[in-house]
Amino acid sequence: MGRTNYFGKTLSLTLVGVNGDIGIYQNGVYIDRFINTGVIKINQLFFQQGINNRQPDGDIFNCHIFAKALTQQEISARQPQLTEWFAEIPSVKIGTQEWSVRNAEMAVTPMGTVITNVTDGAEWADSTVVYDAKYASTAGTSAVKEYEACKEASMWSYYNNNPSIGAIYGKLYNWYAVKLLQLDIDAYNIANPNNKWGWRVPTTADFTTLSTFLGGNAVSGGKLKHVEVKYWRQPNPGATNETGFSAIASGYRDETGSTLGIQDWSIFWSIDKSRFFIRHVGAESGTSPMYPENYGVSLRLIKDNS
Repeated sequence: MGRTNYFGKTLSLTLVGVNGDIGIYQNGVYIDRFINTGVIKINQLFFQQGINNRQPDGDIFNCHIFAKALTQQEISARQPQLTEWFAEIPSVKIGTQEWSVRNAEMAVTPMGTVITNVTDGAEWADSTVVYDAKYASTAGTSAVKEYEACKEASMWSYYNNNPSIGAIYGKLYNWYAVKLLQLDIDAYNIANPNNKWGWRVPTTADFTTLSTFLGGNAVSGGKLKHVEVKYWRQPNPGATNETGFSAIASGYRDETGSTLGIQDWSIFWSIDKSRFFIRHVGAESGTSPMYPENYGVSLRLIKDNS
C-alpha cells in the first residue's frame, strides 16, 4: 500500500501484479491497469501513465508489501484502516473553523488541470503579462476568459527552486494558481454534488475570523507558529503553536521572481488576493490587502462546510 499526496489530498494507492501487468487501485477501488511492456518503473506508473490520465504529485509516506496478490475484497477491507491511520488532509479545529496543518503541495487541481512548475525568475515575473494576453485573446464570457487565462498563467515553485527545501516548506503559488484551484474545486463540486471535494481556498474574512478567535492580530501569530527551531529564525518570540496550526516560515517569491524570507515570513494567499502573514520577530499576525498576482506565497486550505 502506498500513500501519496494527490490533488492535495492523501490517498491510498494499491499496486497488484497480475500476469505481468499492474492493476492500480485508488482508495480500495480499481481504476486502471498498467500494461507491462518491459521493465516497469514507479515514475512510469505515476508520471507517464498517470492515474485515469491524471498525474499525482507528492510523497509516498508508507508502503506495505505482501507475498501474494490481494483480492479486490482484501484491498477494500484494508481501506478503512488506512483512512484511519492517514487523514485525507491533516487538519485541526480552531474555533468554528477547520484548517489544514500543512502547506499545500498539489500541482494538479481536482479537475486534473496541471499547475506549471516555473523555475525561471523572468518567466515568473511575466505571469501577469501572460494572463492579460490570454484573457484578451480568448473568446467567450468573462468567466471563460478568466478561466483560460488562469490556466495559462498559473505557476508554482519551490523556494530557490530547491526540492529539498520544498519537501519541508511546500510549494509557493502565484495567485493565478490559487484562483484556478478554487475554480476547479467549484467545478468538481458541481459535477459531484453528493461527494464534494470538501476543502476550499480561504477568504480574507476567514483569516480575520481565525485571528479574532485567538485574541486579535497582536497575539494570534504566536499561537499559530510552529515552535521547532528548524522552521523559524531564532529567537522566535511568542511562538506556542497552541492551536496546532503549525505555521512555518516558508518565505515568498516576489514580483521579480526572486525568493526571499525563508525562516522569517509565513505568508498565505486568500482567494480575494490579500495575504495573511506571520513573522519571526513577534507574536503578531496581519493582512496585506491586494498584493500583486505574480507574488508567490504558501497556501493553506480551509474546510468547506457549505
